[in-house]
Amino acid sequence: MVVDRASVAADALMDLAAGTGGNFVPNTYDPEYAFPMAVPLPRSHYVLTFYVSSYRANGSFHRLQVELLRHPGLMVQAQDSYFAPAEPRTPRPAVRRERAAPSRQVRRARRRAAA
Repeated sequence: MVVDRASVAADALMDLAAGTGGNFVPNTYDPEYAFPMAVPLPRSHYVLTFYVSSYRANGSFHRLQVELLRHPGLMVQAQDSYFAPAEPRTPRPAVRRERAAPSRQVRRARRRAAA
């Protein structure tokens, strides 16, 4: 199976655009086709923000779904997930380890070895 690098790259960019609420414009040499796709001019727009009441910084992805219940025919352009980074771990303080004095047996063995 032959894999075209350009199509693999385009798939990755398409996924990135969809995941961040953006538009993917395929490679084209026709600016009259590409420009309206890259810079759509909506008649009106709304900015929706939210917060998570049970936010946990656990280093995982969470899915989002935005629906317009009263106007199902309208297009929604939004992120489909977000990442909750884990809390940074506080470094443990360095522990200074004292060298224990050698035992009597070790001192005797060293003296015998030196003699």
